[in-house]
Amino acid sequence: RLYRHLVKERRLLSSVNAYITGDVDPGLFVFTGQLLPGVTPEEAEEAFRGEIRTLQNGTPSPYEIEKVKNKFEANTLFGELNVMNKAMNLGYYEMLGDLRLINAEVERYRDVDAERIRSFSQRVFREENASTLIYKARK
Repeated sequence: RLYRHLVKERRLLSSVNAYITGDVDPGLFVFTGQLLPGVTPEEAEEAFRGEIRTLQNGTPSPYEIEKVKNKFEANTLFGELNVMNKAMNLGYYEMLGDLRLINAEVERYRDVDAERIRSFSQRVFREENASTLIYKARK
Protein backbone atom coordinates (compact mmCIF):
# COMPACT_ATOMS: atom_id res chain seq x y z
CA ARG A 1 0.00 0.00 0.00
CA LEU A 2 2.78 2.47 0.89
CA TYR A 3 4.63 1.70 -2.33
CA ARG A 4 1.50 2.01 -4.45
CA HIS A 5 0.39 5.30 -2.88
CA LEU A 6 3.67 7.13 -2.18
CA VAL A 7 5.88 5.87 -5.01
CA LYS A 8 3.58 4.97 -7.89
CA GLU A 9 0.54 7.23 -7.50
CA ARG A 10 1.73 10.36 -5.68
CA ARG A 11 5.35 10.18 -6.90
CA LEU A 12 6.78 11.53 -3.65
CA LEU A 13 9.37 8.82 -3.04
CA SER A 14 11.66 6.64 -5.13
CA SER A 15 11.56 3.89 -2.50
CA VAL A 16 9.63 3.14 0.67
CA ASN A 17 9.93 0.55 3.39
CA ALA A 18 8.28 -0.32 6.70
CA TYR A 19 9.53 -2.81 9.24
CA ILE A 20 9.56 -3.65 12.92
CA THR A 21 12.87 -3.94 14.70
CA GLY A 22 13.54 -6.78 17.04
CA ASP A 23 17.17 -6.63 18.00
CA VAL A 24 18.23 -3.08 18.82
CA ASP A 25 14.96 -1.58 20.08
CA PRO A 26 12.22 -4.23 20.40
CA GLY A 27 8.87 -3.01 19.13
CA LEU A 28 10.24 -0.02 17.22
CA PHE A 29 8.35 0.34 13.95
CA VAL A 30 10.31 2.14 11.24
CA PHE A 31 9.07 3.79 8.04
CA THR A 32 11.71 4.86 5.53
CA GLY A 33 11.56 6.59 2.18
CA GLN A 34 13.88 8.28 -0.27
CA LEU A 35 12.54 11.58 -1.59
CA LEU A 36 12.24 12.32 -5.27
CA PRO A 37 13.69 15.67 -6.42
CA GLY A 38 11.43 18.58 -5.57
CA VAL A 39 9.70 16.84 -2.65
CA THR A 40 10.28 18.31 0.80
CA PRO A 41 10.81 16.17 3.89
CA GLU A 42 7.70 17.78 5.38
CA GLU A 43 5.56 16.67 2.41
CA ALA A 44 6.84 13.12 2.73
CA GLU A 45 6.33 13.04 6.49
CA GLU A 46 2.74 14.25 6.12
CA ALA A 47 2.14 11.62 3.43
CA PHE A 48 3.37 8.89 5.80
CA ARG A 49 1.15 10.25 8.57
CA GLY A 50 -1.79 10.30 6.16
CA GLU A 51 -1.24 6.65 5.29
CA ILE A 52 -1.12 5.78 8.99
CA ARG A 53 -4.36 7.70 9.63
CA THR A 54 -6.00 5.82 6.76
CA LEU A 55 -4.97 2.53 8.34
CA GLN A 56 -6.20 3.64 11.77
CA ASN A 57 -9.59 4.79 10.51
CA GLY A 58 -10.33 1.99 8.08
CA THR A 59 -9.23 -1.51 7.32
CA PRO A 60 -7.17 -3.02 4.53
CA SER A 61 -9.16 -4.80 1.87
CA PRO A 62 -9.40 -8.61 1.94
CA TYR A 63 -7.31 -8.61 -1.26
CA GLU A 64 -4.51 -6.58 0.38
CA ILE A 65 -4.46 -8.83 3.44
CA GLU A 66 -4.40 -12.03 1.39
CA LYS A 67 -1.64 -10.67 -0.83
CA VAL A 68 0.57 -9.90 2.18
CA LYS A 69 -0.14 -13.29 3.75
CA ASN A 70 0.68 -15.10 0.51
CA LYS A 71 3.89 -13.15 0.06
CA PHE A 72 4.99 -13.85 3.62
CA GLU A 73 4.21 -17.55 3.28
CA ALA A 74 6.04 -17.84 -0.05
CA ASN A 75 9.10 -15.97 1.27
CA THR A 76 9.16 -18.11 4.41
CA LEU A 77 8.80 -21.41 2.59
CA PHE A 78 11.28 -20.58 -0.17
CA GLY A 79 13.69 -19.24 2.45
CA GLU A 80 13.62 -22.63 4.14
CA LEU A 81 15.15 -24.14 0.99
CA ASN A 82 18.40 -22.38 1.87
CA VAL A 83 20.27 -24.37 4.53
CA MET A 84 21.76 -21.24 6.10
CA ASN A 85 18.32 -19.61 6.43
CA LYS A 86 16.95 -22.78 7.98
CA ALA A 87 19.84 -22.89 10.48
CA MET A 88 19.37 -19.20 11.37
CA ASN A 89 15.63 -19.70 11.93
CA LEU A 90 16.21 -22.78 14.08
CA GLY A 91 18.73 -20.85 16.16
CA TYR A 92 16.38 -17.88 16.48
CA TYR A 93 13.47 -19.95 17.77
CA GLU A 94 15.73 -21.91 20.08
CA MET A 95 16.96 -18.58 21.47
CA LEU A 96 13.32 -17.59 22.07
CA GLY A 97 12.99 -20.73 24.16
CA ASP A 98 10.57 -22.73 22.02
CA LEU A 99 11.85 -24.35 18.85
CA ARG A 100 8.30 -25.53 18.02
CA LEU A 101 7.33 -21.92 17.22
CA ILE A 102 9.13 -22.27 13.89
CA ASN A 103 6.29 -24.49 12.70
CA ALA A 104 3.61 -21.98 13.74
CA GLU A 105 5.05 -18.83 12.14
CA VAL A 106 3.07 -18.96 8.89
CA GLU A 107 -0.14 -19.92 10.69
CA ARG A 108 0.25 -16.98 13.07
CA TYR A 109 0.40 -14.63 10.06
CA ARG A 110 -2.59 -16.39 8.51
CA ASP A 111 -4.62 -15.63 11.67
CA VAL A 112 -4.28 -11.84 11.27
CA ASP A 113 -7.41 -10.05 10.07
CA ALA A 114 -8.33 -6.49 9.08
CA GLU A 115 -9.71 -5.51 12.49
CA ARG A 116 -6.56 -6.71 14.22
CA ILE A 117 -4.45 -4.58 11.88
CA ARG A 118 -6.61 -1.50 12.52
CA SER A 119 -6.54 -2.07 16.28
CA PHE A 120 -2.75 -2.54 16.25
CA SER A 121 -2.24 0.65 14.24
CA GLN A 122 -4.40 2.66 16.66
CA ARG A 123 -2.55 1.29 19.67
CA VAL A 124 1.01 1.56 18.32
CA PHE A 125 1.13 4.47 15.86
CA ARG A 126 0.52 7.38 18.23
CA GLU A 127 1.72 10.94 17.64
CA GLU A 128 3.27 11.20 21.09
CA ASN A 129 5.50 8.21 20.33
CA ALA A 130 6.59 9.32 16.86
CA SER A 131 10.03 10.61 15.98
CA THR A 132 11.25 11.79 12.60
CA LEU A 133 14.83 11.57 11.44
CA ILE A 134 15.75 13.35 8.21
CA TYR A 135 19.01 12.65 6.41
CA LYS A 136 20.07 15.41 4.04
CA ALA A 137 22.64 15.11 1.27
CA ARG A 138 25.81 17.12 1.60
CA LYS A 139 25.93 20.16 -0.62
